[in-house]
Amino acid sequence: MLLVIAALSEELRIAQELCRSRSGVYFVKSGVGPKAAANKLSRFLENHTVSKILVFGYAGALDPDLKIGDLVAVRRVISIGENVAARTPLDRMETEGSSNLLTDDLAGLGMEIYNADLLTTPFIIGNPEQKKFLRSRFQAAAVDMETGAFARVAAAAGIPLAAVRAITDEAGDSFLAPVSYDPSVTVAGKVGKAVFAGHWLRRYQDWASRAAVARASLRRFLSAYFGITVTR
Repeated sequence: MLLVIAALSEELRIAQELCRSRSGVYFVKSGVGPKAAANKLSRFLENHTVSKILVFGYAGALDPDLKIGDLVAVRRVISIGENVAARTPLDRMETEGSSNLLTDDLAGLGMEIYNADLLTTPFIIGNPEQKKFLRSRFQAAAVDMETGAFARVAAAAGIPLAAVRAITDEAGDSFLAPVSYDPSVTVAGKVGKAVFAGHWLRRYQDWASRAAVARASLRRFLSAYFGITVTR
């Protein structure tokens, strides 16, 4: 059995719409962040037999060459920030683990997919300077909040895992900066900072337009992966 897992309902819905009638496929929404991802996958594997896991969804670019909608096949995922004290600066975080993922069956699908390393953190990374720093420090092409946790649980269970992420914000984009990780302020302060930044309708519209491009890319990938002919 193949398990297809994603953090968000809107991500998972792409696979469900394409593959709901296929036998031998499970679909699971994990929720956002490494803790939710690890807990959900662990509980699922306690009660189901799975031969392979496919992770897919959104990611933010760290590599300035990646554009909105580009697809990244994760060859290695690096985790940071899960086990640090509150308000630890990014430049004091070290690698907490890394895993090599499957990429062989993601090739030859007739579409452009970048093979690259991915960084997983429990934080939103939306500040261009932070993205630049993390790119330099860890040499990862993109960042998300779940893949590292999925990989850790899968490795412990002896289950091979592949991951594909679609870019929703580029390395230079700053529309998520007001909610980006900031160790200098409390949670309440972060909320106030975000509210003060304002322009939330425009920010949401920016996000929605980028996410729509990413979803289209994920849909094309899944169609090719499962050998489905999509009619428009």
